[in-house]
Amino acid sequence: MNSMRQYAAGATLGLAVLVSGCAAPPMSVPSSATVMSEGNTKVSYRPTQFGRVYVTDDTDHKILYQGDADRDELVEVDARQDRIMVGGRPVSEVVLDDNHQYRVYFEPLSQERVVKYRVVEEPAVPAPTR
Repeated sequence: MNSMRQYAAGATLGLAVLVSGCAAPPMSVPSSATVMSEGNTKVSYRPTQFGRVYVTDDTDHKILYQGDADRDELVEVDARQDRIMVGGRPVSEVVLDDNHQYRVYFEPLSQERVVKYRVVEEPAVPAPTR
């Protein structure tokens, strides 16, 4: 009987987390990103420092665009023109619904990013001789 109570408590807690998770940003928007602007037909944001922007369709719960933006580079979502622009250049031309809610998230980043990679050299294979 005691294990049944523990199961019921766990299921209730899991359901509460699931229901409260609906207000959270989409899964791939990091928690360090902040909602900077939102709306349904035209949304824009101009960062004050270098970072990464995430444009989401909050109605469909999906990310439409993510990418770096420099300081003072205008990020625009125009649902009527079906366009997302960064710094005046189109970065996405997806069909946008005027009735959906769009959000622009911003995550400040250092411009000095460390890129780690490993070069693997494979021995050259001699060409077959005839």
